[in-house]
Amino acid sequence: MRTECINHQYAFEKPMPVIRLMDHISNKCQVPTQRYGRRPFGVGFLMAGYDEKGTHLYQLCPSANYYSCKSMAIGARSQSARTYLEKNLDKLPDSNQDELIKHCMRALRDTLPNEVELTIKVNVQKKKFFFCYCQNTI
Repeated sequence: MRTECINHQYAFEKPMPVIRLMDHISNKCQVPTQRYGRRPFGVGFLMAGYDEKGTHLYQLCPSANYYSCKSMAIGARSQSARTYLEKNLDKLPDSNQDELIKHCMRALRDTLPNEVELTIKVNVQKKKFFFCYCQNTI
């Protein structure tokens, strides 16, 4: 991904839009599904990015389809987190950074079994700055 972004920056003298990067990744993941002798990647992931149009969140499915999301959780026991996020979706646009982190922690808490304790590390990116909050500061 880094190479594609650097090449785009060099060729067009502007950062690569997030949607274009997601499309490029999706195309790379989709090619093995049509060729004999190559196994599909079979993974899904979430990609968050920021460009001149604002923040974006995309989900890539194992089938190489991608979707734009307002909020999303993937993985084992993620359904309860998605349910929480759907119920609180109208509150998210008006929330400040601390409230958004609290919503994320509540969504994560619902996915854990009772005997497991949540280990927290939150990364926040604001334009070109990147902040990491450890469990003590949250």
